Amino acid sequence: MKRSLFCITAALVVASFVPAVARAQTRPAPSVDPAATAAGARPIPGPVYETAAFTRAVNRGTRTRTGRPGARYWVQHPRYDIDVSLDPKRERVTGRETVVYVNHAPDTLRTMYMYLRQNVFAEGVPRRQSVPITGGVTLDRVVVNGQELQAEGRDNPAMPITAPPEAPPQPGQYAVDGTVMRIPLATPLPPGDSVRLAFRWSYSPPPAPADGREGHEGHVYFMGYWYPQVAVYDDVNGWVTDPYLLEAEFYMDPADYDVRITVPNGWAVDATGTLRNADIVLTAAARDSLAAARRTGRVVRVLTPGEDEKQVFARSGRTTTWHFVANDVRDFCWGSSDRYAWDATRALVGGSDGAAPDTVD
Repeated sequence: MKRSLFCITAALVVASFVPAVARAQTRPAPSVDPAATAAGARPIPGPVYETAAFTRAVNRGTRTRTGRPGARYWVQHPRYDIDVSLDPKRERVTGRETVVYVNHAPDTLRTMYMYLRQNVFAEGVPRRQSVPITGGVTLDRVVVNGQELQAEGRDNPAMPITAPPEAPPQPGQYAVDGTVMRIPLATPLPPGDSVRLAFRWSYSPPPAPADGREGHEGHVYFMGYWYPQVAVYDDVNGWVTDPYLLEAEFYMDPADYDVRITVPNGWAVDATGTLRNADIVLTAAARDSLAAARRTGRVVRVLTPGEDEKQVFARSGRTTTWHFVANDVRDFCWGSSDRYAWDATRALVGGSDGAAPDTVD
């Protein structure tokens, strides 16, 4: 069963005002073709100036001015293995995570950067608008290549850090500045080598609408920006570590995800990727409904709120773990509730010619 979760995004446009003289110096007026103007056509745009960093990337062969990747283009591709639990009674999410990061860049990396975007809900963290204060991320454990790290300059490393440290962290330490985490590597990471990062963390989901990408309302939870995520290291800018301030989207590398989501028994889970253990979490009747949706393309009701959950959920006991796998995607989102209505149908995805059909439930 393939599930796709689409997050509605909003673009933030920041207008800057400069004197007319400065504007004329940096952006020449567009060329005007008198004949075209007489015919009512739009003026021809002026030249576009590229940054020095992009020019270097073109000269190195990783980018081109046509928009296509250069012959020497590369991209990083982390692999995430995550176990996460939702406790609705405590309104708490708890997770364990391992990230394997292979350095595909031609550069030796001496520092890793992670995003802890839930820290935008911590007291004192910069943000563009008011949000509920939930305390941000609690880091219980940070490990790099088997070595446990300590928070730089903190008596209690489990508490969220809401101000930058006075001095850069040293190997064996980490530092968190708002939504960005910095980890110096005791051993630099050369091209082609890998580093293994591990985290144990928790947070309280903010009430919806929060930042518009996540939150909870009653028994309905939607999880966006919910796990420690490696920042992008690219061929133009190196590390991209702009803080998450709300009202803006983020630049993410493609990655592979293997995620196990534990929720109260009787709660349905929707998530990015493919459900790998449908035979464990769903009854034969529920799986038959999904198969009928795939086969016919009709909309098939799998779950109706308030009806006997034993007709849909196979497991008994206090909790159930749903296992999803998603490869080569930019991010992983999920949601869970005991109030969901679940309809399934079929859609063609894959190649532009439709030759690789798949199922979206």
